[in-house]
Amino acid sequence: MILYGALPYHYNVSMSKNPYRQQKIKKEGDLIHIKDVRNFQHHSIEYVEENYYDRTYDSNDVIEANYIIAGFERPMNLLFAHVFITFEFANGVFLSVSSEAGRTTNAPFSFYKGFTGAFPLLYVFADEYDVLRARTNINKFDTYMYPIDISAKNLKKLFLSIINRALILECKTEQYHLINNSCVSELYGHLNKLSDVYLPTGWGKLFPAWLDFFAHRRGLFNTNKGWLKLRHAHRITELGKQFDSREKYSFGIRNRLNKK
Repeated sequence: MILYGALPYHYNVSMSKNPYRQQKIKKEGDLIHIKDVRNFQHHSIEYVEENYYDRTYDSNDVIEANYIIAGFERPMNLLFAHVFITFEFANGVFLSVSSEAGRTTNAPFSFYKGFTGAFPLLYVFADEYDVLRARTNINKFDTYMYPIDISAKNLKKLFLSIINRALILECKTEQYHLINNSCVSELYGHLNKLSDVYLPTGWGKLFPAWLDFFAHRRGLFNTNKGWLKLRHAHRITELGKQFDSREKYSFGIRNRLNKK
């Protein structure tokens, strides 16, 4: 996969459903029903078990949002990475949301096509154990997790902002673009709607591997550490390997981060 592609690799396996498609969402007040939440079991890069489930999420139950930066290679490229959000709910459920370039199952991402509007923009909703573990434990890419320091009211607002955007994309196709409609611009757009967040939208967003630097400068993370110390403390690649099982993965990583 080249540069900004959202998933850690393209799938060279036969699948019943295309994982790069906009999932169906139904909104009923504070309740959000998502069909086909992706829940792949990654045994290796070559061996992936396809699985989906339907789930209802209560937007009042969001208790934490984490800002994820994940590289595409080892060691991480100094400029390029993928960014997305993962939510924790009060019932112990973890949902990751990633804005991506839609394509067919076996088609790799193309840097050139990402600039020319050849892909549709979509939001992929996935179990955290699927999308995060694929990076930390299978590809072993440098991956960083930062709890976002915002109010409970804005946690709900952030989640619903993402849901409303996905509902728009269900009805009206937009083209993915590496500058204007990418994982970075979409995430910045949601965060900058919040009253206690403002992230710069200039040249910095061209280099996703540095986005935690800009977020740190703007106070998005509750910390007294400098950026480099914070980044070192919130690297979760090794933690993911320590907590490999589905039951331990998300809770184990967070418990260890809270002790640093």
